[in-house]
Amino acid sequence: MSPMPSVDEMQRFADAQYKEGAYGAYIKAKQLKLATFEKRIDSIRELLPQGESRHLDIGCSAGFMIEVGLKNGFDSYGVEFSFEAISFASPDIRARITQGDVNQLGGERDELFDLITCFDIIEHVQSPREFLHSLKKLLKPNGLLIVTTPDTKHFVAKLMGRSWPMLQPFQHTILFSRTSLNQTLAAAGFQEIKSTSAFKILTFEYLIGQLEQTSPLLAKLSALLNTIVPKSWSKRPLALNISEFMSISRAL
Repeated sequence: MSPMPSVDEMQRFADAQYKEGAYGAYIKAKQLKLATFEKRIDSIRELLPQGESRHLDIGCSAGFMIEVGLKNGFDSYGVEFSFEAISFASPDIRARITQGDVNQLGGERDELFDLITCFDIIEHVQSPREFLHSLKKLLKPNGLLIVTTPDTKHFVAKLMGRSWPMLQPFQHTILFSRTSLNQTLAAAGFQEIKSTSAFKILTFEYLIGQLEQTSPLLAKLSALLNTIVPKSWSKRPLALNISEFMSISRAL
């Protein structure tokens, strides 16, 4: 984005969205989010050594990834800059969330993390390289960083051009291709292990609701298709790639 919004402006925007916008729908879709994170943590586990791993989820919202991490044996914590998002977390999870950004964790650097997850966040920051440098300071040597973000080289992005739903003014500040993210990671002291398509567990009904916020044309087409599809199908959870990718890297 140019000009870039201030952090305070983005925080106010996020709080408003949790109250009555697209982020509020995220909270209501908790079971879909838990299912998505369960799917992702299965692939993460095989890259980490045996035993309890200390885990930090960046932009953790209401702490759903923390819930999944704890359930799967991780010592999970989170950081979230929206007070409204944290207010939706259950009390035991809320106690594990730091309100602010990664710089608010400076006093805890004697307790580094084995794993940092950063899902759908890096496209919201103002300086990705500085952001990644901050994350590296919180990771143990050889620690694991998992990032998901929209892919500017995805065929859907090329097909839709300016109508691509990931072009979201005031939400997405900087977008990446796999190559450009890999270069940014390298500049911040990370080595990419692999890059792959990112899948989310979604229903057709939920997807239409999200598209209404970002792409009215697609929402109308999807809603029309939804009148043809049986109701039971529109509520069926599916693993879908919505033009995003996952990058897995280690701190050097």
